[in-house]
Amino acid sequence: GINAEYGKQWYQRRVRGRAEEQLYRDFKLTENLVRLVRGSLVVSSKDSIPAHDALRAIKVYLKNVGIYGSMPYICPIYGSGELPQAFARFSAVFGSVYVLDMSVIELNYNEGGGFEGVTLQTGQKLGGKYCVVSPNYSSAEIPARLRV
Repeated sequence: GINAEYGKQWYQRRVRGRAEEQLYRDFKLTENLVRLVRGSLVVSSKDSIPAHDALRAIKVYLKNVGIYGSMPYICPIYGSGELPQAFARFSAVFGSVYVLDMSVIELNYNEGGGFEGVTLQTGQKLGGKYCVVSPNYSSAEIPARLRV
C-alpha cells in the first residue's frame, strides 16, 4: 500500500505550487482527456487553476458520484425552465419572496441608512433585509456600496 510519507512526497513533487496543466502532462493525458476532465470533473471557468484546486474539485466530484443517480449533478428532468421554479421554492422555505417580470422603481431605506425594502412598479412595497435584482429590472438608483 501507499504509506503517508510516500503520499507527502508525491504531493510535494507533483502538486504543490504547480498548475493543473503540469499535473495532466505528468500523467500523460491526451488533449481530449484534459478537456473532458476540466469540463466535467474540475468544472472551472478559468483558463488555469492550481493543481491542488483541480485535485480538490475531482475529489468532490468522485465523492458525490452515486448520491443522486449515476452522476453527481442534479439535472432538471423537464429542462432548464425548472431552475427558476426550484429557486423560488427554495427561497420560500426560508421566507423569501421571488418576484418575476416586475421592475423595482425605488429602494427604501430606514432613517439610519440601512436597506428596508423595495417599491415595485405596481406601487406595492416589499420589506426585507436583502434585495437581489438585475439592473435590467431596476430604474432605482443603486448606491455604489450596495452593488455587487
